[in-house]
Amino acid sequence: MSDLERLATEHLAEMHERLTARGFGGRMGFGERPAVLVVDLIRGFTDERCPLASNLDAQVAALETSQ
Repeated sequence: MSDLERLATEHLAEMHERLTARGFGGRMGFGERPAVLVVDLIRGFTDERCPLASNLDAQVAALETSQ
């Protein structure tokens, strides 16, 4: 394991510990007033020329037909 991988693994473990200690990561259920989450598929995530992008053609098509 490289130094970078080791540091990343340690960091993620620490983050998980901190978030768990604060009550995050558990099951919450639907609650009394569920909401709709709208995800904005900006070009940075959908244009494969951008470094953070992936192929989301099916998701974009589904959104376009649901409007």
